[in-house]
Amino acid sequence: MNYIMNYITVKEFKAALEKTKTAVLPVGVVEQHGYHLPLGTDTIRASEFTVRAAPKMNAVVLPAISYCYSGGELPGTINVSP
Repeated sequence: MNYIMNYITVKEFKAALEKTKTAVLPVGVVEQHGYHLPLGTDTIRASEFTVRAAPKMNAVVLPAISYCYSGGELPGTINVSP
C-alpha cells in the first residue's frame, strides 16, 4: 500500500507506523524553467519519483519541501536566502 501523508488519515498513518518506520522526503524548488515548463517542475518530479519508489522501500512519503535558493530571477521563482 502507498502511504502518502498528504492523502491519508490519522488512522491510516497510525497503521502505516505499525508496518514501517521509514519515511522519504521529496525536495524540489519552485523556480524558473524558461517559459515552457511549470515553476513547480522540480517538486513535481521529486514527488513523483518518491511516490513510485516508496512502496519498494516500504516507506511513508512525507509532504514535499518546495523552497530553497536557485538564483533564478524570472517571475515566479521563490528564492530563500542562504
